[in-house]
Amino acid sequence: MDKSLFGFNVDFTAGSGRNLLILTRKSQDDTPVVDYQVEMIAHNELPGILKFHVIQKDKELQLQYDTDGMVSLANFLKRQVLSKGQFLSVLDKIISVILAGKNYFLDNRNFILDERFIYINPRLLQVSLVYLPVKTTQEVMQNLRSLVVNLVINTAGIESHDNIIRQLLAGLKNDEFNLTDFSRKVKDLKSESVPEPDSRNLLTTTGTGEFSGKSRKNCLLSNLPKWGGYLLARGAAVFGLLFLPGARPLIKGNSSSCTEVKASQPSQLNKYKVEIESKPVSDDTVLLDKQVFPLLKAINGEEEIVINKNEFSLGRNTDTCDYSISSMNIGRAHAVIKKVNGNYFISDLDSKNGTFLNGSRLISNKEYELKHNDKVTLADIEYCYIQEYI
Repeated sequence: MDKSLFGFNVDFTAGSGRNLLILTRKSQDDTPVVDYQVEMIAHNELPGILKFHVIQKDKELQLQYDTDGMVSLANFLKRQVLSKGQFLSVLDKIISVILAGKNYFLDNRNFILDERFIYINPRLLQVSLVYLPVKTTQEVMQNLRSLVVNLVINTAGIESHDNIIRQLLAGLKNDEFNLTDFSRKVKDLKSESVPEPDSRNLLTTTGTGEFSGKSRKNCLLSNLPKWGGYLLARGAAVFGLLFLPGARPLIKGNSSSCTEVKASQPSQLNKYKVEIESKPVSDDTVLLDKQVFPLLKAINGEEEIVINKNEFSLGRNTDTCDYSISSMNIGRAHAVIKKVNGNYFISDLDSKNGTFLNGSRLISNKEYELKHNDKVTLADIEYCYIQEYI
């Protein structure tokens, strides 16, 4: 993640048992804190605006935002797919928060319209925004335009050629469009949006606010006619290779944080490593190099989890996670492991029972690098991280 936001350094930490977003920069005389805005937010119940504390010390300004119980919109959309109606509802809530801020003399240019710093309650779809109580030169409609385009095209997985979405994007292109006009347009489109047939519903909410329905991963099945030939061809290759003698894990390095373990042959489908045959030029089949992946090996048990994607999610939800762990102590979306420049990092996804690395609890949504033989604990389940598995 970019470590700078409008001149502020970005960090995540935990204070008094709560998750915090911390923005820090050197105090600047030309852009001081707007005190009355701080007081307005501190002494009024403003739904949709994150509460924060201002700390000024040694010519340094620090803003601490309470994000407990929430996840960033960017992370949320990696795990869930919104229907058009839900997408418009989230967008409507974002705009409503900005417009309501005028009633408390807040500047709409000071709201951070970046999906990484827009927070959402994953159960209730309640949206909260970060407000900077300093003078900025942002242009709210330009930022909103960038946010919506990025969500539609890159993040939310919504078809941009849909008529309602086309109208939404067309409105944003109009230079004379203002925030009030756009809010009215979104509300009109919400009323025009009709429930989709059951076969196309990607996500619904139950009476308790919990999500059900298809995940982003399962939505790929709806495109089977388009990708069918490719998937079937790859599937046939995988099927044939499943019966080849399995390769054994190669463990390198010295034991550090957990006892050196040897992984046995994985028993679940995601554990298989595919050897892809090149086009034969002789009677002998020439194999390409085997793919190498890291592995989580259960310390107490036979479970083995091969991290075979650049972004690999773990949790209890069988639909949305790359690997499902059937324990009620594990969160629906508990943690994610990412590959960045050849190294692997783990992040806790605001789980209730926490993720631990070598005994230390991780701060939610903050990345921690994994090293060979690190001890990784998800709630109360312990694993040993093995750097290379062949």
